[in-house]
Amino acid sequence: ENSDYKFPSRNIALFAEHIFQVHPKITITPGIRFEHIQTFSEGYYRRFVKDFAGNIIYDSTTVEELNNKRSFVIGGLGLSFKPNSKMEIYANFSQNYRAINFTDMRIQNPNFIIDPNIKDEKGFTADIGMRGSIQDKITYELTLFAIKYNGRIGQVLRADTPPLYIDYRFRGNISDARNIGIETFIEADLFKVFGKKVDGFTWTIFNNFAFVDARYVNTEDKAIQGKKVEMAPPVILRSGTTVKYKPFSFTFQFSYTSEHFSDATNAELTPTAVEGIIPSYKVADISMSYTWKMLTAEASCNNLFNEQYFTRRAEAYPGPGIIPSDGRGFYFTLMLKL
Repeated sequence: ENSDYKFPSRNIALFAEHIFQVHPKITITPGIRFEHIQTFSEGYYRRFVKDFAGNIIYDSTTVEELNNKRSFVIGGLGLSFKPNSKMEIYANFSQNYRAINFTDMRIQNPNFIIDPNIKDEKGFTADIGMRGSIQDKITYELTLFAIKYNGRIGQVLRADTPPLYIDYRFRGNISDARNIGIETFIEADLFKVFGKKVDGFTWTIFNNFAFVDARYVNTEDKAIQGKKVEMAPPVILRSGTTVKYKPFSFTFQFSYTSEHFSDATNAELTPTAVEGIIPSYKVADISMSYTWKMLTAEASCNNLFNEQYFTRRAEAYPGPGIIPSDGRGFYFTLMLKL
């Protein structure tokens, strides 16, 4: 199969926001956005089939001219309360909109089919949280959030095409979805916490943790009702430490991503490996830097323990199937400041 397409688009956006200081400690920020989006395509695609001798036994050319215009208004509201200079409590609500384009729709791949009637996503995002610092020793932030997608664009595994009924990935507005979760961040200066001070020496530790429960809701498709949203790990952890002594700096970071699915039916294993579980994985990185006058030397090692893992399953080149992530890698940079 081959094609010759043009996918131009036009986007006009107007945004207005105003900050209201209703109280010395309370700020309200409403905003509104207007968008006009036009995506259109013009071209053709050719489909042909060859026999085992390389002779073309089927050849057809299809010409397409598509045009999609839409205009919409979305709004949002933010609230901030600062009881003191070291703490802020905030809440936000905003409508969201995800526009599709024709490059998403025109894919020539037998393992991946897109619904020709795919539509834009609509929904909202809301969060409430607090952030601040404790005596300039500990910095923290805690956020609770909720995201709603109406007609979420997702991927589902199907095998309903005769005569072979081979598994393929179908993408379209498969269902409504909701994501709820919590995210935390904390960073502490250990010398300040324990009341000790060493000239030119700092040692900090940090931790970022996120828990997400993302599921499909409000659908008549029993195969995905209540199932977990694909490519949404329930647990993500980032933790590490940074040591600095005068011009020298050293950082170690450890990250963990929990097991999750690559399609909406939560298939655990398929013959083509296009869909299935993405196992949990752990990755550690280190980096060092040293500055002398105008020169800065930086060295780093990604995937320190040479973890074997993957983060995606491709339906086309270089797949189909599992695409392994990079192994251990070393990098060195020398920078000159003039």
